[in-house]
Amino acid sequence: MSLNTFFGKRDPVTKLSLLKAHCSSFYGSVVWDLLHSSIDAFCAVWRKGLRRIWNLPHNTHCALLPLLRESLPLMDDLACRCAKFICSCLYSESDVVKFVARYILVGQSSRFFITFCICQIIAVY
Repeated sequence: MSLNTFFGKRDPVTKLSLLKAHCSSFYGSVVWDLLHSSIDAFCAVWRKGLRRIWNLPHNTHCALLPLLRESLPLMDDLACRCAKFICSCLYSESDVVKFVARYILVGQSSRFFITFCICQIIAVY
């Protein structure tokens, strides 16, 4: 069932609050490989879903959707979540968590390190 099935006749503000509450958690996204090609496909499907929920034309520019959603673009949001998670691991009170996080980041050629650097850059801007 889709959000529109139950709440299709609600106003856009209500739909936005429902979307934030029920469709924006992305549990586990902090460990996704943000450089993987499927992330772009995921973001595209997310944008299509937003257009559908708000009954927007399919050619509505994707740069407008974060403004309507009152948040960052999805990729930036995922990168910020990832950066916060990595930083919380690096500064964890648990020595084991800190060790593992640093061990993973030591290999500068690792995809995780590259993702971490991209997340930090995006989080700054």
